[in-house]
Amino acid sequence: MKTPKLLIGAPGTGKTASVRAKFEHTEVLLLSSCTEEDIAGLPYREGNKERRTMPLFIENINKAVKKGKKTCLFLDELDKARREVVDTLLTLITHPTNFGIPESVEIIAAANPPEWGGGDGISQPMLTRFCVIPFSPDVNEWVKLTNKLFSDLTVTKKLTERISSGELPLMEHVGEDLEFRLTCPRTLHLALTAIREGEPEVIFGLLTPNTASAILAFIDEDKDEESRIDETQRIARNVSKNKIKKIIRI
Repeated sequence: MKTPKLLIGAPGTGKTASVRAKFEHTEVLLLSSCTEEDIAGLPYREGNKERRTMPLFIENINKAVKKGKKTCLFLDELDKARREVVDTLLTLITHPTNFGIPESVEIIAAANPPEWGGGDGISQPMLTRFCVIPFSPDVNEWVKLTNKLFSDLTVTKKLTERISSGELPLMEHVGEDLEFRLTCPRTLHLALTAIREGEPEVIFGLLTPNTASAILAFIDEDKDEESRIDETQRIARNVSKNKIKKIIRI
């Protein structure tokens, strides 16, 4: 089994998406909402012996491996796991086969840097079980994915071109507390989804003012272009009608 890896990066940078892209099957455990039983199974007695049921995520992993799929167990939000969950994970990461996880399965975890807060952090014993890797989003990969996912929006190409050139940031944050705004791969995709659904007014609640203003400017440019096209078509229709009227008079 490969050495477990721990990706450390700010929220919304695409840690989960980058892992999913590398494997045919990724089993994701959101540790902030997991209990000890979710990891180790429910206890029950069989005669004088205490046993545990097999958790669903391990069943799914084994099914994927049997189908010959390249498989990963992704432990998301490791820094927000409860203490009893962490204790169980220490054993699982050290001896995964004892839990029924095949040796071919790769274990990858993700966490936010301490300055982003939100959890109890990661203990030294846990850190020593991972190869720790600082994570930042790949601009080129993000641009390719975004152009594919939002190819139906005219604003997409303008946005990705500005981000590729460095004119707009892929990562930016401003403000504090409820005024905090974060531009990142996740919030940018949420903003494009809002535009697709006809809600461009929510962009300022998703992104930093700098990026939100730029995107709304792109939308206004598109509106102007559409208006010019509509006007041209209207004039063309009127010209056609006038010609028909003249022909009828003759």
